[in-house]
Amino acid sequence: KSGRRGLIYSFIIANILTALLFFAASEYRLPVVPVIIIFCAYTIVSFIEYLRNNILPAVSANKNSWKIPVYLTGLILAGLFVNLPLLKGNFAVAYLNSGYLYLKEGNYNKSIEFYKNALLTDPNFVSAYTSLGDVHSLLGRYEESLSAYNRALDINPFQIDSYLGIGTIYKDTGKFKEALEIYKKGLKNNPEGWEIYYNIGNTYLHTAEYDKAIESYKKAILLNEGFVHSYINMGVAYVKKNQYKTALEVYESALRFDPQNSELFTNLGYVHYLEGDYIQAVEMYKKALDINPENKVARKYFLLSIKKLEHKPGLKSGLNE
Repeated sequence: KSGRRGLIYSFIIANILTALLFFAASEYRLPVVPVIIIFCAYTIVSFIEYLRNNILPAVSANKNSWKIPVYLTGLILAGLFVNLPLLKGNFAVAYLNSGYLYLKEGNYNKSIEFYKNALLTDPNFVSAYTSLGDVHSLLGRYEESLSAYNRALDINPFQIDSYLGIGTIYKDTGKFKEALEIYKKGLKNNPEGWEIYYNIGNTYLHTAEYDKAIESYKKAILLNEGFVHSYINMGVAYVKKNQYKTALEVYESALRFDPQNSELFTNLGYVHYLEGDYIQAVEMYKKALDINPENKVARKYFLLSIKKLEHKPGLKSGLNE
C-alpha cells in the first residue's frame, strides 16, 4: 500500500515538474509562472515532509526501498521525453517573441540574435526565417534577407509573408519585373492573398501603369473590403489619370471603414485643391489636422489653400472659421 501511494506521489511530482517546464516556456502563460511556482513549491515541501514523517520510517527496513527513487527518476525522465517536442516548439516561440520585442525597441542586432536562437532550437521554424528576413531588409542587407525568405519558402511554399518580403525588396531596389514575378508566383499558392494584389498594385503604381494598378487594388478590396490603404493608393492612381471625381468617390467610400483616418482627409483635400475648390480643400485639411496635428502634408496644403483663397476675392467668405 505504501509503495503504491509513493508511486502515485511520484507521478504527481513528475507531472508538476514537466508541466512547470511547459508553462515556463509557453508564449502566453508566462505571467502565471510565479503563482504556479509558489503552489508547486508548497506541494513539493509538503510531500517531502510527508515522506519524512510517514513513508520513510515505514520503508527504511524494507529491502526494496531503493526502487522508489528509481521509479521517481524514471517517471520524471518519461515526462520530459513526452513533453520534449512541446518544450522545443515553445522555446523557439519564446526566442521569436523576444526577437520581436528587441525589434520594436530598434535593437536590430539583438533581434537577429534571438531569431537565430529560435532557428537553432527549431531549424524548420518558418516564422523565424521570415522575421530574420524582415530585420535584414530593414538594415539594407538584401542578400541575407532574400536568403532567409527563400529558406522559409523552401519549408512552406504557401507562406505569404516571404513572397511579400522578397517582392518589396525587388520593388524598393527598382527591380519591378522581378517583384511582379514573385508576387504572381505567390498568387499561385495563395489565390486569396489580398496582400499580394495590394503589393502588385503598388508596383504598377511605381511603374506608372495606373490601369493595372487600379485593377489590382480592386481585387485586393474584393478580398478584404476594409483595408483602407487599397482605397488610398487606388485613389492616387485615379489622380494620376486626372480622374478627380472617381478619386473622390474612392476616398469617400473608404471613410466608411476608417472615419478617423487623417491620410484619407489629406488626400480628399488634395483632390479638391487640384480641382481648384480651395474651400473644400481647407475643410478636408482641417479635419485631417484635427485627427493628427502632426500631419505635415495636410498642414502644408492647408496653408497653400488659405493663400489661394486670399488671392481670390469672394471665396474666403465661404470658408467656415
